[in-house]
Amino acid sequence: MKKFKLLIFIVLISNVLFSQNYKVIYDIAWKPSIENKTLVNDLGVLIINQSKSFFSGYENFRDDSLKSSVVKKFIEGTQKGNLRFPEARNKSRFQKVIFKNLSNDSLTQEEKFFVTSFHINFNCKMNWKMEKDEPKNYFGYTCKKATLNFGGRKWTAWYTTEIPISDGPYKFHGLPGLILSISDNKGEYDFHIKAIIKETNDLQYRSFGLPKPIKLSSEKWFAYYEKYKKQPSIVYENINSETTTYVINGKEIGRNEKNDYDIRQKKYLLENNNEIEIVNTCK
Repeated sequence: MKKFKLLIFIVLISNVLFSQNYKVIYDIAWKPSIENKTLVNDLGVLIINQSKSFFSGYENFRDDSLKSSVVKKFIEGTQKGNLRFPEARNKSRFQKVIFKNLSNDSLTQEEKFFVTSFHINFNCKMNWKMEKDEPKNYFGYTCKKATLNFGGRKWTAWYTTEIPISDGPYKFHGLPGLILSISDNKGEYDFHIKAIIKETNDLQYRSFGLPKPIKLSSEKWFAYYEKYKKQPSIVYENINSETTTYVINGKEIGRNEKNDYDIRQKKYLLENNNEIEIVNTCK
């Protein structure tokens, strides 16, 4: 009988944890370049819908949300005329996009290179160490401290059990409460909360009209990314051709255009060579 009551309690707690919808906004400060000490800032957003969540740069989220709304109204027949999307706003400087399933520690990382999208699947259990530091008040909540070795960096997080959702910015999750602040010990990456709102956001049509993403394991992704850094234009390769050709929207492009793309992207990669994950911790 006691076991039965305990099972009911666990189910009820699970329903509470996975039945709340939030939009959590974080300020992100990071050092893009190893050679340059300058920090840059951007806003990120964590969208929690029941047991699943989505994290991206805030401006990119706003575009995705607006696009989903337009498509949904068009499908439902409540929008007259042709399907047209408003022009995109300023793009987020923080480009990482993460989908989490909080019920099984799985997540998907989305990477976009011009017309090509990749979805990389990870099983990502976080091995947190609960610290005994005195709780502190942060953003109006009582927060506890936890530390983590992840991606080749040492992280310190402050989380609150007053919001019993096991989630946080980027890939971070697995604590018995929402992460309000997390930073690495070198001061190169810092996420801290700016706002939290109870609301539901629908992003199901954010990729409407785009080619299906290429699905990769983490091992294949990291191998591909190493090749990409050496020659970014591999994203245009037509893998169905016996000879190496480069295609954009179905049209073959010349070597000069390919070389121009390589030069631009290598410059970008050099200016953004301080990756948040130095090594692959997830599998």
